[in-house]
Amino acid sequence: MPLFEAYGDIIESDIILAALPQRPISTVPDWTVHAASTGGLAGDIHWRTLWRDASGESWAIAGVARGRRIFRFTRYADFAVESRSIGVTRRAFTRDDTLEHLLIDQVLPLAMAAEGRIVLHASAVADAARQTLAFCGAAGAGKSTLAASLARAGLTVIADDALVVDLDGEPAARPAYCGVRLWADSAGALGFGTGGERTVAEYTSKRRIRLDGPLAPSARFHLRRIHVVEPGDAVSLDRLHGRDALLALVRHAYRADLGSGDALRLQLAALRRLAAAIPVWRLRVPHDLASIDEVATAVLGAV
Repeated sequence: MPLFEAYGDIIESDIILAALPQRPISTVPDWTVHAASTGGLAGDIHWRTLWRDASGESWAIAGVARGRRIFRFTRYADFAVESRSIGVTRRAFTRDDTLEHLLIDQVLPLAMAAEGRIVLHASAVADAARQTLAFCGAAGAGKSTLAASLARAGLTVIADDALVVDLDGEPAARPAYCGVRLWADSAGALGFGTGGERTVAEYTSKRRIRLDGPLAPSARFHLRRIHVVEPGDAVSLDRLHGRDALLALVRHAYRADLGSGDALRLQLAALRRLAAAIPVWRLRVPHDLASIDEVATAVLGAV
């Protein structure tokens, strides 16, 4: 099976992951992905809602059965994770791009979070010295648009919506992949709508845009600042301290063990270390593409 790289890990997959760089076949994989069936799961699974859609319906749920952690995207596929092996059961009508998106942008970050790793809902960019700026935020906050605008300024996008942070020594970011997912108006405003983009999934009109950059996945990317992107009437930056910084990180961290008090305590301890080590700033941005250059200038001017 071909090998791919994301979040600093090597993934052996019989599903083609076109958004990810391929790696030599001789490399030892960290994860394996294969077609499977969850039809034989015995007993009742206690499902917990991970995410809801705009109507309030659960579209992503999680449960455990026979030692396997199941992530179910109700209309599209099940992903059963056990010892870094991911079995994929797709619905008959699910498109290939949807399966790829769910795996690399949802399931892998969740599986890594389940291991106790820090994974933030964040885009990130880095300069040539691997100094990294991260942008946390809710869906639709503008994380990808901001990262893409900073790519125009010469920085390299290393994460679009999930950023893995290592706390072994100085906090460091692990690059996901060079690419962003943008709405058509954002892509056009930033000059990326040139025909090289791909569809993301059947349930969104966003386009996947691959960005070339000097990405060195095995290198440590030094996390310099974390920004929490929130809506505002004007562009502004203000530093968060103590409890406010911690709570901001908690709100934007991936969590797979929603019912585990132990897992939550461990995550809180790790996020407290991160908030103490790396400056956390609130970045307020207008919901207006006309202000994107002003936002980028403010971010770069504050570094």
